[in-house]
Amino acid sequence: MPPQPAPEPSSSSVPPAAIGELQSQLRETQSPLSDYANKFHLLGSLVTKHGGLKHDIELIKEFTGERKRETQTREQYHSDEFSSDGDDARSVSTIVPHEL
Repeated sequence: MPPQPAPEPSSSSVPPAAIGELQSQLRETQSPLSDYANKFHLLGSLVTKHGGLKHDIELIKEFTGERKRETQTREQYHSDEFSSDGDDARSVSTIVPHEL
């Protein structure tokens, strides 16, 4: 047997005060729920922005790491270049004739 639709209460069977009270409770419930929904959407957008910032920070860390390695390599090259000059200077002596 198919389900029977529930009979609709007539407006005379529900007191108007009860309907007003239910409508008031509904408004009181809908307002916080709407606030929570807005906060939830805001939180979602913040999480998305946080993910983007986190990605950007990782890229910056990579870039600065590469630059640091390049700088260290360059400094090491220049350091080796100057230390070899110092070795040459120490290995060469100048002969000065004595005065008679």
